[in-house]
Amino acid sequence: MPQTPNPTTYRVSWYSDFEASSPLEAAQQAYEQLQSYAERDTWPPVLDVTDEAGGATVVIDLNERGADA
Repeated sequence: MPQTPNPTTYRVSWYSDFEASSPLEAAQQAYEQLQSYAERDTWPPVLDVTDEAGGATVVIDLNERGADA
């Protein structure tokens, strides 16, 4: 079995604004939105991916990768 390189820890962030009557309601709306990304034919979010070791952040738009991603 081929050896894999040591994994790197990445922090993946996604940002969205929600209108809600409380922080709990906003968190519930965010959770529902995240769950919807797992469904077919939905538009995935643009993600900020930060290398925890070096601190470099890359913005990744999964929509640009096409259907084969």
